[in-house]
Amino acid sequence: INAEYGGQEKQMPGSTVGKLSAVLGGDLPLSKQQEVINAAYNALEKSRYDQEAAKMIKEDWEKKEKGAWHVIVGSSFGMQVSHETGSLIMVKASIPLPDAPYRKEKHVLLFKHG
Repeated sequence: INAEYGGQEKQMPGSTVGKLSAVLGGDLPLSKQQEVINAAYNALEKSRYDQEAAKMIKEDWEKKEKGAWHVIVGSSFGMQVSHETGSLIMVKASIPLPDAPYRKEKHVLLFKHG
């Protein structure tokens, strides 16, 4: 993934104040990117651990899209994946924590293979 691909953080239209995201790369159609970002926000708000967030995103996405979807959530990881065309996205999502000014920032990789 090319980290230069639109990697500027911005508050998403229609999002709650304080939520930031950046699409770091991928080939998922633009029409579906906001859905992934919303799923990431929801999972980060409700989960305590990265593995829980990944499971929530995967289950949410597999309700909407057919196939075997894979999700990785974390703050520092490397990857090289084979994926179906039009099914990969890497997002940086950030939400405010109750004990401001701290934030919960994670990278979310979603892709379809198989």
